[in-house]
Amino acid sequence: MVLQLAMERRRAVLTADVSDYRQLHRKTPWHYGIVTIKRIGPNYKQLAKRIDEQIKAAAGKLKGKLIHIPLLPDDPPEESESQ
Repeated sequence: MVLQLAMERRRAVLTADVSDYRQLHRKTPWHYGIVTIKRIGPNYKQLAKRIDEQIKAAAGKLKGKLIHIPLLPDDPPEESESQ
C-alpha cells in the first residue's frame, strides 16, 4: 500500500485518486500528508506550481492533512480536510 510505505518513510503522498485517499485520510489520520488532484491536464506546469505553493504554504504542518488542489482556479475545489 502506497500510504503505508509513505508513512514508514515519513513522506507525503501526491495522488489523483481523490476518493480512495479521502477515505484513507479518515481511517489513517496519522499519515504525513496527502495531496490530491483531480487529473493532470495540458497545464501541468501550472498545476505543478500550484502543488508546490500549497506544500510550501503548509510549511512543515502537512502531517495529518489532506489538501486537494483543483486543476484550474475556476475548477470547483473539493473540501480539504485536516485531522
